[in-house]
Amino acid sequence: MKTEPDSAWRAFGKSVRGASHIRDNRPNQDAILWSSGESDGLPLVMALSDGHGSQRSFRSETGAAFAVDAISTCLTDFARQLFPSSQFKALEQDARKNLPRELEYRWKRTVLDHLTTNQFSNEEIETLYVYQEKNEGEPPILNPFLAYGATALGVLVTQSYRLYLQLGDGDMLNVYSDGKTERPLPDDPRLIGNATTSLCARKAAQDVRLSIQFGDRQIPELILVSTDGYANSFKNDEEFLRVGPDILDIIRTDGLDYIERHLGDWLEETTQVGSGDDITLGILSNSVVNLPEVETLKTTQLSTE
Repeated sequence: MKTEPDSAWRAFGKSVRGASHIRDNRPNQDAILWSSGESDGLPLVMALSDGHGSQRSFRSETGAAFAVDAISTCLTDFARQLFPSSQFKALEQDARKNLPRELEYRWKRTVLDHLTTNQFSNEEIETLYVYQEKNEGEPPILNPFLAYGATALGVLVTQSYRLYLQLGDGDMLNVYSDGKTERPLPDDPRLIGNATTSLCARKAAQDVRLSIQFGDRQIPELILVSTDGYANSFKNDEEFLRVGPDILDIIRTDGLDYIERHLGDWLEETTQVGSGDDITLGILSNSVVNLPEVETLKTTQLSTE
């Protein structure tokens, strides 16, 4: 199996409470979790989630925390699978078939476990009845998962491939050494305004977008993963896409440690002058000049700060 050339991957991120959330005394409803392997940092997993925060999704900060755990577990388990070099297609088929279903199952299983000791009040239950599409005239049904509604964004980087998985809104950007920036996943036309697909949907797995890039493709120097509060803080998409090359320039000039120290302050300034929403940004850097300190299977979570 062809592997990526010598490289050192490092991941870190930050989640900040939105300016409007602070004013309204609401918690940060985003969550982030990442893990990295020994020496070259691989396999590397980055997981983000954005709790819906609506009146009906009144436990969405908990749902977001469950989501990043589920994403991380699914991608870490998937990275352990070994495929012969001639079976890239089989790997991709396995990912498309099983990862979305596994993600939905793990998240909903965790929600149901949580409900056994944290039951809804009668007033809360009344808010969780929904009408099913294509079933006009039918009575509404109870959807307990709606209370925990959240999105899912995950990236897995291994020696042989990079896997991108997304359910709901948010952004993923590949930034290459020449500054070129591209999205590794196709747009989802259903994500308009505040509308989003969600883990709480009845058939959530069907809404997961997924792509795999193998080692023979150009390897990004930087991968950015963010909740929608970040992109919504910019005037337009063109302005948002400049973030990638700008961060790459700062990495080359001042190093990753500099960005890690200042990232929280930058994101807090962004939400104050921008969307006012919670903002979470995960950074995956592939640079031999920024080797991480020796750590093994580091796992950090920043959520509901």
